Parts: sequence; C-alpha cells; structure tokens
Amino acid sequence: MATYISGLCLPTAMLSTGVPYNVTTLEQLTADIATLNAILDNACVTPTPPLLGFELTWNDIANSPFVTHTDLNTFINANGGAANYTSVVTVGNVQTFYGGTAVDLGNNFMAANTNIVSIRDEAFQVVAQGTNCEKDCDLLETIALPALIVQVNSCQSKNPALTSLNLQALTTQGSLNQSGNAVLLAISLPSLTTQASNNQSVNAALTAFTANILTSQTDGNQTTNTVLASITTPLLTGLGTGNYVDCTYNILTINVDASLFGAADILLAQAGGATII
Repeated sequence: MATYISGLCLPTAMLSTGVPYNVTTLEQLTADIATLNAILDNACVTPTPPLLGFELTWNDIANSPFVTHTDLNTFINANGGAANYTSVVTVGNVQTFYGGTAVDLGNNFMAANTNIVSIRDEAFQVVAQGTNCEKDCDLLETIALPALIVQVNSCQSKNPALTSLNLQALTTQGSLNQSGNAVLLAISLPSLTTQASNNQSVNAALTAFTANILTSQTDGNQTTNTVLASITTPLLTGLGTGNYVDCTYNILTINVDASLFGAADILLAQAGGATII
C-alpha cells in the first residue's frame, strides 16, 4: 500500500528540464533518491592535478640532508642564495618542496653529494645559482632547471652518471660549466647569449653542442670533447682564443655567424679542419 504525499513539488527554477517535479508517494521519492545517488556515485569527477615543486630524488631517503623545508632554506641561504620554500612532501625516496618563488640556489648546491640521483624543478622556481652547483655527484643522472637564467662557475660538471640536462632558460654563464661529464651525449642551451671560458669541455661522450642565440664567448670553450661532431652557434660574433681545440679532428661542422668567416684559418686550426657553415 502506497504512502501518499501532499504538496511536494520542486519548482522549475531548480530543475535542468524546466518541468516541475511532483512527488505523490513516499515510494516514488525513495526510488528517485536512490537513482540520484547512483548517478552521483558514478559521476565523472575531474581530479585535482598534483602540485608541482622542486623535486629531489635520493638513492635512499635516509641520506637526504633535508628533513624539513626549513633545512633546505637554511642551507641555500647560508651559501649566498635565496630560498623561501614553505612545505615538503616525501614519497619513497623523492622529496618535493613547495612554495618557492624566484629561488637562487647560491653556491655549492649538491656539490660532491654521493646520494642525489635527480634534481627537477617542475614548478619553474629556480632562476639563479652561483658556483660549484650540481658537480662531482657520483649518482646524479638528471638535472632539470628549466627556469634557471644565470649561473656563475663550475656548475653541472664532473658528474659521471649524468645523461639528462635541461637548462632551457639559461642566458648567461661564467666559466667551467657543463664540463667533465663522462656519458652526457648532447648539450643544448637554446637561450644562452654569453659565456666566459672553458665551458662544455672534456665531455668524453659529447657529440653535439647547440646554442642557437649565443653571441659572445671568451677562451677555451668546447675543448677536448673527443667525439664532438657538431657545434651549432649561428649567431656567434665574439670569439676568444683556444676554442674547440683537442677534439681529435672529429668536429665535422661549426656553424657561426658570417662575420667570423674572416677568421676561418684560426677556426680551422682550432678545430682541426672542420667545415664552417
């Protein structure tokens, strides 16, 4: 026997159909509520994307020198940098630091650390660093600092396991950067405009160096890369001395600005007979 309800009616303003919803029995209302709950249970809910941060991966989380985000801030700030991270989340061997803005890593960030495996700035927070950063790290495989604009000296060097390098925003660097990485195959610095001396050198496996808007370099860059086959720097107009030497005559092409063609004999002597384009 049905239980009748009197006067239960939802107005059209509340309904997508524009048709008033009238309920006459308790059984009808109960059934309709059950149907609605089933629809809601199976509704497609767009998940909230995870927050992006500064991600450090260790061979074992017990080897991280940073227990809290404050530890990371303290280390960076004590080494001439500027960091303002507000929290950290640890999952397995991965620490992700959040809240940083316009971070300067200062000096000695991850210098000679034997436990770091990967450094990734997924949130584009790190914009500068000083000297001796990400160097002499036995296990470091990946460095991704896509918002880094400026670095000074001796960064991303002498990492025997480094295979992946992303410095897509880097515009200016000092000396001795990206050198001595035994297994790194290619270096691309698409935003680099100015470099000093002895950069991208002594990389035993390096086959290509590309810096499409590099305009000025001083001395001793891109040297002693024994299998380097291609140097692409089409806007380079300022060239020092001693660049490209000791590459064992493997360089096939050097792409430089036409203004340097007058120094072709110097470049050929430095590169060991490469074709200038």
